[in-house]
Amino acid sequence: MNSHYQLSNRFAWAWKLASLGVPVVLVYLEFLNATDMAPKQLFQSDANWKCVLKKHGKHIIDNSCWGKPLNINGTPLIPLIRATCQSFDPVPDC
Repeated sequence: MNSHYQLSNRFAWAWKLASLGVPVVLVYLEFLNATDMAPKQLFQSDANWKCVLKKHGKHIIDNSCWGKPLNINGTPLIPLIRATCQSFDPVPDC
């Protein structure tokens, strides 16, 4: 409960839905250079975000699962890591 709660919770719910026959795409999305989200850590690239998330989940989930369909009783669960540049400013800084 004090560590990796969100990661575990999202995978558990995605797994539950897939076990009920509902196909699931679980997306971990980060906004690049999101200065409006400060003091949160700023991610500069998709690769940076993927590296940080995989390091965070190490020993909690199998990092080889990302980007590959998992077969849960015949129903796919696809965990993805993605990043995008979506600025709230009129002139994007990405």
